[in-house]
Amino acid sequence: MRFLLTSFLLFLSFFLIAQKKTIDFETVANWRSIRDYGISQDGNYIWYATASDKGDVMLKVMNNNGNKILALSDYREATFSNDSRQIFIWGRDGIYEFDLKKKQKKRVITEANEFLFLHEIGTKKIGYEKNDSLIIEDLESKNIWHFQRPKKTILISEKSLLYLIRDSSMQQLDLINNKEININFGHNLTDATYDSSSSSLILLCLEQVNEAIFKYTLDKTNKLKRQKIEIDSTLNNFGFAQGSLKIADDGNTITFRVYEKESAPPKWLKAKNDLKIWNYQDKYLVSNLPYVDNPEMWIGFSFKNAKLSKLWSDSTTLVSREGSRYAVVKTLTNEREAFWNTNWLPRYYIIDVEEPTLRKFIPSSHKPVNIKLSPHSKYITWIDTISSHLFCFQIKTQNITDVSKQIEKLGTIKKIDNIYSHADDQWISNDKYLILHDEYNVYQLNPENENEAWCLTAGNNHPTLRFRTAELLDDIIGQDSILLTVKEDITHRNGFTKVKLYANGNPDITILDECLYYYPEIGANSKMPIKSKLIDDLLVLRQTAENQPNLYLIKKLSTAVQISKEDGSKEYAWFQSRLIKTTLNDSSINYGLLYLPKHLDTTKRHPIIFNFYMNRSFERFQFRTPALSTVNVNVPWYTSRGYIICVVDIQPSVGNTGPKALDCIEQMAKHLTRNYKWIDSTKMGLQGQSFGGYITNFVATHSTLFAAAQASSGKSDLISGYGGLSFGEGSDQSIQEIGQYNLQTTPWSHPQVYIENSSVFTSDKVNTPLLLMHGTYDNNVKIGQSIEIFTSLRRAGKPVWLLEYPMGHIMSDETQARDFQIKQQEFFDFYLMGKPMPDWMKNGYSK
Repeated sequence: MRFLLTSFLLFLSFFLIAQKKTIDFETVANWRSIRDYGISQDGNYIWYATASDKGDVMLKVMNNNGNKILALSDYREATFSNDSRQIFIWGRDGIYEFDLKKKQKKRVITEANEFLFLHEIGTKKIGYEKNDSLIIEDLESKNIWHFQRPKKTILISEKSLLYLIRDSSMQQLDLINNKEININFGHNLTDATYDSSSSSLILLCLEQVNEAIFKYTLDKTNKLKRQKIEIDSTLNNFGFAQGSLKIADDGNTITFRVYEKESAPPKWLKAKNDLKIWNYQDKYLVSNLPYVDNPEMWIGFSFKNAKLSKLWSDSTTLVSREGSRYAVVKTLTNEREAFWNTNWLPRYYIIDVEEPTLRKFIPSSHKPVNIKLSPHSKYITWIDTISSHLFCFQIKTQNITDVSKQIEKLGTIKKIDNIYSHADDQWISNDKYLILHDEYNVYQLNPENENEAWCLTAGNNHPTLRFRTAELLDDIIGQDSILLTVKEDITHRNGFTKVKLYANGNPDITILDECLYYYPEIGANSKMPIKSKLIDDLLVLRQTAENQPNLYLIKKLSTAVQISKEDGSKEYAWFQSRLIKTTLNDSSINYGLLYLPKHLDTTKRHPIIFNFYMNRSFERFQFRTPALSTVNVNVPWYTSRGYIICVVDIQPSVGNTGPKALDCIEQMAKHLTRNYKWIDSTKMGLQGQSFGGYITNFVATHSTLFAAAQASSGKSDLISGYGGLSFGEGSDQSIQEIGQYNLQTTPWSHPQVYIENSSVFTSDKVNTPLLLMHGTYDNNVKIGQSIEIFTSLRRAGKPVWLLEYPMGHIMSDETQARDFQIKQQEFFDFYLMGKPMPDWMKNGYSK
């Protein structure tokens, strides 16, 4: 009897596995993921909305133990009341009001177009738009006020004031005392904004000649003090860029962006009869001129001297954060080719809007990147790529601090990366302290006091852990600690910790899990955690390669409670993943990510496809969403059909990019087939796009291990590529010399380097069937690169196909994407699965 029961259970499990569906177009279109979410102030309730690519939306309300309270279709957003007793949910059918304590619906406000605000000082009021009206309801007295829908609505919560701003007038509504004041400013409104730090309401009127700027300042009794400044005809020929109006902290300066209503033909359009003259002395290639960025036209205005300042010219453009008394501009030049002509390096200047003059502030010996203005406009920071040091310029004193030297004294600094480390720097305490990180540690320092510098993360005590800030610090006051995210090298485990400010610290890592919560250098739906106002619990998305992102509530930085339970994979043939380590020919270690069917039959041999770009093992816990393979082969699409996928890290190597990539991929392939007998060494494929397409072309023309290769939008000839145009029809030289291809030399200095890193020169030796895909209008990698390798392989009698779609570098059209998905799969199915050859591979467009 026991034998029969065991046999039945085995049969049932195999039957259930066999019933699992493969990923298809319907799966991709209907796959739901979490798009938005929020938490109540007491931390007891969470809402989240899921949506599919088809637009189907579902909103759920949960308690903090993960139990569902409410689920509504076609509702997309929500807000909790301050007392956490109510939630207002809005979507296609109107506004849904729900009592969280009683767990019951209160009402639905039908035909409400948009929820505007919930105000809870003094009395609880909501505002929403319905048809052509703005409606305000007092939820306690049940009074309702109807107003004509304004052009713009500004709620000043801390003062309980609502402004309804129209073309030439506005209403001030006192939400506590239910009083209304009508204000006529008599000019056509362009835009309006409010700044809480200076209690300034700015109205910008630029629609007609001799218009005005109004500044209304609220006093302690909420009375408005008006300042009107008429503008001359300076801006008559310009239009206003909506949403660009910003106010400086002190309320004395505003900035906004404009555009030319009727722009004159560009200067480079001088040629007659379509003749274009290319001159070696020109800064830009003639082909590049139509794509050269025009300067963003920003205007600065000072209320102190009532003057407008142009923050751009024909030769400069704004690079700093707008809405400040100070602006940083740079000269417009051909930066892309400045690596070989240093005369084209941009120069940077600071402009004081109150006293508009250009002032140079970066030493001429520096080659700066990532120039940033601090939130309160006291400092400007940048990284000098020559020294790899971070510098800080104090605007008031004009002193320059070498920040890297300041923290080098702590003995813990590894490297301040030019790309990432400066991207999420933050300032606290009114620009007094800078929070920054190197590769591993987080620091706090005062640029004006070398004795105030601390390593918050114990320096070398955690040599394999990388720390980053995990909250927006803004202007924290009275806070003695900050939240950090932690990622472990190699394993890529992720977690959180808190560290004390103003001290060298040794953080206690209480949560470090095999998943991805949040790490700023990894995208993949990895979002910063949010907190309720009354408790420190963290609401965060958690994901692994196999498990889609779901919301978890991390309590006291130790216990993680699952809140959402979205799982679209249950009915599909799913996958499992592993981190793989191998050794290269130079004895260095390389990594890869292996994805295989969840219920792999190890008694059989299975085909494998290798995918790559650059270093990608940090994606270990990134969820693989079912999607079309427009860039990389989609993992669940192929594993559900019995394929194994391996994503291989590609290590950089100066002048040796192609051969190094070949070594990374071949050594991984040999390692896998040597250690896993269920991988069929005769059925191995390659796939990559863009730089990955280049690698696919190279490996396919230099290796005998692979049975099929599919390259999308990839280069094949680095000599012709060097002289080619890309990214706005500019020279491709920088990309090949100092960019991804990393050759670090010219083809006339070392032609063999270019030959040895290209694919077309070994076309006669190719054994790997190759499917190429390229866009007719690809402006990043020209289709000629695929045509070159196609024609050379065609002449050599090698099996090669080219799919040319009317697209650019990335496929975005769904019809094209579906067609390509079918053809890519049919290609691999023929060579790796032994299925029949499709007609398009037999006949092409003609028989």
